[in-house]
Amino acid sequence: KLCGRLFAQIGMYTDAETMLLAALEDDRRIQGTEAPEVASTLHILAEMLRGSVSACQTVKERYKAALRGVRYSRECLRIRRKCFEEVSTDVGGALHMLGYHCAEYANGAHALAFFEHSRMSLEKAHYISKQLGDVEMTATTLQDLGLCFYYQMRYRAAMKFYQAACHTIVANFGSRHPDLAVPTFNIANVMCAAGSYDRAIDFYKLSYSINMDALGPNHSWTVTAHGSLQKAVQRLSASESELLYYSDNEVEAHFEVVGSAIDVSSDEDEDPEVGSTEPTSSEQGNSSKKPSVSMTWEEIEQLSTQENVNKLLLSLVEDPVMVEDEESEDYYEDYDSRSEDESERGEVELNLVQVELMAVTQSPSTGAGTGQSWQDQESEQVATSDDEM
Repeated sequence: KLCGRLFAQIGMYTDAETMLLAALEDDRRIQGTEAPEVASTLHILAEMLRGSVSACQTVKERYKAALRGVRYSRECLRIRRKCFEEVSTDVGGALHMLGYHCAEYANGAHALAFFEHSRMSLEKAHYISKQLGDVEMTATTLQDLGLCFYYQMRYRAAMKFYQAACHTIVANFGSRHPDLAVPTFNIANVMCAAGSYDRAIDFYKLSYSINMDALGPNHSWTVTAHGSLQKAVQRLSASESELLYYSDNEVEAHFEVVGSAIDVSSDEDEDPEVGSTEPTSSEQGNSSKKPSVSMTWEEIEQLSTQENVNKLLLSLVEDPVMVEDEESEDYYEDYDSRSEDESERGEVELNLVQVELMAVTQSPSTGAGTGQSWQDQESEQVATSDDEM
């Protein structure tokens, strides 16, 4: 189990899943099939697949990994509901993982019904986290609620949740916390959907810098953030006569920093500006030097300073991103890349998830002492999110 977790931390997800499945069999044999330790290993598997899904190179790989995540987290939820109180970190964590993987599967496989299960799971997990005062879970459920709405092209609601997640993380954990890389990356995605590539670049750079600092240049999340940054710069270049704040040489030199990890190189010697929209005098003085590893880390640290992060988040309030929601029906119409067997497995899992979620929502302990069910409390927040933006 420990080896599996270590493999997951360095992005070797196939090996991680193999190790963790072996640990799961041992847990079931030694502890019993309904033991809390079994649920714990299932949760670790679901967490591992969260990283794996993000690293998948094709849509089919992504939704197949997500469906395994749905299965692991749904079984984890079933066992934990037997072993723990309803309002507990264990049940909340299982609901959170279930909601995330339902959203990923719904998006990748175009299985719309899973979006509703995702929303229900994440809303309940968010309610539990607030009851427990678990700030970290609160932040990640906000982020994943945003993801659920983003996949449905409800961009204004997604932006609301992403911003709330960022503020929660910065206020409680600081501007260098690894979890901040996720909502800032997704804010950049919404900006790209709005065509605001110049603003998206700043948030991609922040996400990339945090991942570089926390995970290193070779981790799949770092490479993904870098790739999205590169695409945003290319789209900006294509949409305007010249790059705002960036010359071609500066962009290429910036990519050279991790060229060995992602097969991008440059013959230019200029040092890219990072951490601000315009180069400082010291950066201009170093522009003729080829970037070294030490310079890169210094620049990365500057990107994720509290001052710079607060400035970026404040810009979202002072100058909100103007983005319209899109009709998702056309996107999903007459499309299903799944085989008949894959579709059947998806439907079976959908029904099993529904059974578990109905059991949670009907629990007498849910929303106790509030005079209002958790569905009513959280749905009010979601229902008004579009109007508030």
